[in-house]
Amino acid sequence: MTLEKIRARHWKKPSFEKLAGQLRYGEPADADESVKNLVLAMSALDDLVTLSSCGGHKKPCTEKGRVPEGDFFVLFFVKPTRKGFRSLGTIVEAAWIVDPDHILVKVDNLTDNPDFINFSLEGTRGVPADSLAAEITRLHDIFKNPHQTWSLLSGGYEDLVHRRGRH
Repeated sequence: MTLEKIRARHWKKPSFEKLAGQLRYGEPADADESVKNLVLAMSALDDLVTLSSCGGHKKPCTEKGRVPEGDFFVLFFVKPTRKGFRSLGTIVEAAWIVDPDHILVKVDNLTDNPDFINFSLEGTRGVPADSLAAEITRLHDIFKNPHQTWSLLSGGYEDLVHRRGRH
């Protein structure tokens, strides 16, 4: 594909907020009870939008996005910003802490635009979504102020994340 065709294909893509609004299936507070706290914890993260979720059903149906009882998933978008990347890292770290064998974060793209990458957070075998929600909230409180959390590393960390205007 030529550069001109790639530019033409992606030139008039909707904004992050507009695309997330178009793809979102319900509000976070409307999530299944078993994943509601997880969806709300994720929705509190910066530059991240939850799109859909399922807390598991006795009668799963892949066509309707229903996973088996004891499993869950949350589909979400991350805005390509420093805060969005930190939010994604928070989720990945929380998943690893809670149960690295039964919680998976994977790319699950719904669009053809490389600026809009969405992810799926999946739990299996009875992993409690509430434990993951609590860990995401705990880590978010730590990671949102890296200078206070990692005073010894703050200089190096700032070099990595605060390169405003410096190239």
